[in-house]
Amino acid sequence: MFRGGSAGYWAGVTSLMVFGMTLSIFLVIAFSQHLYDLITAPDGSILHIVVIVQSAWNAVQPQWPGLVILPNQPSFINFIAVLIAIIFLAWFLGLVGGVMGVLQNSADVVSRQRQVSRP
Repeated sequence: MFRGGSAGYWAGVTSLMVFGMTLSIFLVIAFSQHLYDLITAPDGSILHIVVIVQSAWNAVQPQWPGLVILPNQPSFINFIAVLIAIIFLAWFLGLVGGVMGVLQNSADVVSRQRQVSRP
């Protein structure tokens, strides 16, 4: 029964890591493309490298939702709170799936025993 909870937990952790890696890879690709476009600008303007990098980062930075769980706390603390809530939800839903699987399996066993016991 608790295998379902464990499976849900690890599914949440694994999907979070895959999402983070994928987001990071594609942010680096988009950043490098914008950086290349700014460096090779045809207008011939000479910009400081810090301005170029900041402009490229601002162009690719995602718009994070303004989800605030704990007001008056830094955004990192809110991120951790949301992360914990999502992992708990994944564990709980996995636990519910495990309980449903156990109930289904026990119903199947009882059904098979009734079929075998009838002559």
